[in-house]
Amino acid sequence: MSFDDAKANFFAAARHGLNAQFNWVDGSTQAASTLILDHLLPLAHEGLKQANVNPADADRYLGVIEDRVRSGQTGSQWMMKSLSASE
Repeated sequence: MSFDDAKANFFAAARHGLNAQFNWVDGSTQAASTLILDHLLPLAHEGLKQANVNPADADRYLGVIEDRVRSGQTGSQWMMKSLSASE
């Protein structure tokens, strides 16, 4: 991936969160949620497996990411919603 694509992806993520579109390594354009669910989470699972991380721990932590992506809620959105509810 070129530096320009990586930079554009970084800014797209900062501006649009889960609604971002990314230039991926194969030259395709991918929605953030598709990229996370179909490519990055499986890679993370495999990497954690190869690193001998307890499968239950990997499932727990990566499951949080999967649930947030499926619900369309980023960590920062969750935090702001929690803060508003506590006021």
